[in-house]
This record gives sequence, structure tokens and C-alpha cells, in this order.
Amino acid sequence: MSLRGGSARLSEPQDRAAGGEPSAVGGREPVHTPRLRSSPWAVVPVLCLVLVAMTAFGIAFGAVGIDMSTVGDVLWHRMAGGSRHVGGVGDQIVWNLRVPRVLLACVVGAGLALVGTVLQATV
Repeated sequence: MSLRGGSARLSEPQDRAAGGEPSAVGGREPVHTPRLRSSPWAVVPVLCLVLVAMTAFGIAFGAVGIDMSTVGDVLWHRMAGGSRHVGGVGDQIVWNLRVPRVLLACVVGAGLALVGTVLQATV
């Protein structure tokens, strides 16, 4: 490398291949392997499944342990009008305390993601 006029310039390799082009490292041609291109949208279904799983775990786990089948029964009864009524303390904890908290967390997370995207796009 030589410094002339304040700019750095790399020196040319001493050995040149035929045609005046610098040869590859070690005299071999570089091997190009094909890359698998995946769409950014391919990960969206996986992230949706992760969101549903984390929502279920957020509803099920807390100071009072409620199993996943009870959570499923409560949500099915309240949202889809299932025939089996769970009732009791578990029903009240899931529907009145944990579901609003988890849904609010999802809305806040989506809002923060949107604001972050807008901020990165404008700055």
C-alpha cells in the first residue's frame, strides 16, 4: 500500500493471469455457491403461531396456576358460545384479569412496532 496525496491505494498483485486480470487467490477460480432466497413473508405464519402460543402462555401462567385446557374451555365458552360452561374462579381470573392484560400487551406491542417502523422510514 502506498500513500500519495493523502489517499491510500492498494498495490496490484505481482502475478497476473492471462489477459491482464489479477488472478484469484492461490491461482484458483472462486467457487460460487447458489444462495437460497427466501421471502420475508415466509416467516409471517411462524411469527403468528408464536404470537398465539405466547398469548396462551400469558393467559395460563400467573400467580394462580390455570392449566391450558381450562384456558381453552373458558375462551371457547366466552368467544364461540361453547356448550361447556367452566364457571368458578378460573373463569373469572382468565376472562376478567388475564385476557384483557394480554390483549392490551399485544396492542401496545403492535403500536410500538408501527411507531418504530414509521420512525425508521422518516429518519
